[in-house]
Amino acid sequence: MRQTSNQAGSLADDPSSATFIARFIDTFDIDMTEVLGSVESFNTFNEFFTRKLKPGARPIYQPSNLRHASFEGGGLAICRLTPQDYHHVHSPVKGRIVSISPIMGKQYWSVNPVAVNSAVPVFTENIRQVIIIHTKEFGKVAIVLIGATMVGSIIIHDNVQEGLDVNKGDDLGMYKLGGSTTIIVFQKKRIKFDADLLKNKSRRLETFVKMGDALGRARS
Repeated sequence: MRQTSNQAGSLADDPSSATFIARFIDTFDIDMTEVLGSVESFNTFNEFFTRKLKPGARPIYQPSNLRHASFEGGGLAICRLTPQDYHHVHSPVKGRIVSISPIMGKQYWSVNPVAVNSAVPVFTENIRQVIIIHTKEFGKVAIVLIGATMVGSIIIHDNVQEGLDVNKGDDLGMYKLGGSTTIIVFQKKRIKFDADLLKNKSRRLETFVKMGDALGRARS
């Protein structure tokens, strides 16, 4: 898996890979009105894969009022990305980064639902980056970026460092080529997830969300 993922990453950085962009857009019906730049502006497939959004394309949800806030027994949201999805990772909260920790896993297991619900140790053996943010409303929040099959690189932006104050929606990093997963972990009794997420979870269904959508709100 590791060798295959690395080879795919190298191919996606080659200028010849740009020929796949238009077909990829058509296959997955990607909304280019949200994308910063035209199809012709991307020199490689990875440039397109790590595309940015136009300012305001996905407004950040802001609750009407924010309320005041350990990881054991806490709540988490598993955000699975498929190849056609937007692959930047944005901060879900406002606060200060207190730690950034790379975890060099042994594998690049697939993160599709079949693998995740099997005995394959996807979330504990794959390569990971863990960003912990201290917030006023939620206490500490952990953002776990997980590499997967065909995703050889997790990129944390150079300006994202310990001690940095971030706003909700700030761009923290990105994945190169493939699908992957970001897990957001909240401390115990710090978040109340939205009703649609809880309903679909009880039915063992995924919920489609975009960057900027609400997941829940801080408990009082």
